[in-house]
Amino acid sequence: MVGHPNILHLAKNMLVSQDKLHPLLFDEQGVMFEDKRQKLLDIANLYIRRFVSHISDISVEDIILLGSSATYLYTDASDFDVDIILDVSKCKVIGSNTFGFMKALNEIYLKERAYYKLDGHLIDLKFAFNDGYLGCYSLLRNEWNTPPQKNLNLDAINPGLIVKGFYKQRAIIYDYLSQLQSKNGYFSMAEVKKTSEIYSVLLSGGKKIKYNVSEGILDFFILKLIRKFRYLKKLAKFELETINDSLSLK
Repeated sequence: MVGHPNILHLAKNMLVSQDKLHPLLFDEQGVMFEDKRQKLLDIANLYIRRFVSHISDISVEDIILLGSSATYLYTDASDFDVDIILDVSKCKVIGSNTFGFMKALNEIYLKERAYYKLDGHLIDLKFAFNDGYLGCYSLLRNEWNTPPQKNLNLDAINPGLIVKGFYKQRAIIYDYLSQLQSKNGYFSMAEVKKTSEIYSVLLSGGKKIKYNVSEGILDFFILKLIRKFRYLKKLAKFELETINDSLSLK
């Protein structure tokens, strides 16, 4: 198994809690600087117009900053994670397949997106239907949806546990992919569904923190490391390319 040489260093940095919120984004009172808020909103609105404004019965519920930059656990290398929260409850075309629609939308966005930065930090934008768990700032309302916790109890977590969990999850990904069966060099839609399943399994681990911070915090950091090395995006890219190949054969 090929390792990542700087993974332990990254895991250590994840556990460092800062005294203040991100100084490039927030003032001493925890309010976002207006010019930064407008910049993030402008980029989000660009993608709203491009990808969802033409779909009837879909509305934007919120645009939020989440992830480490909306907590005290950011680093100098942290991305600015922005989610566009969509309300699709009235869209009959989507029906109950909200997760599938949002995933497909993000896969299309991933393929066509441009890369934007704010003060040297990558803006990582995606469409979603729920908000953040440790910290979540509404760019639309200019207030906290979920205020970040300053003194999280991380005594039971060490970098080694995070790295161990990371490699365990990575092994699951490789195991799933190794079981995919191709025919004449192409994968069937049934095989594509397996990719969706592993994607859902990986995401579900990070959601535990929403219901119990102390029990879900380790899984949260493991998922964060998985995201850091772009494994979720690689899975999404693989699935999109496989679907395109399948459609091109019809």
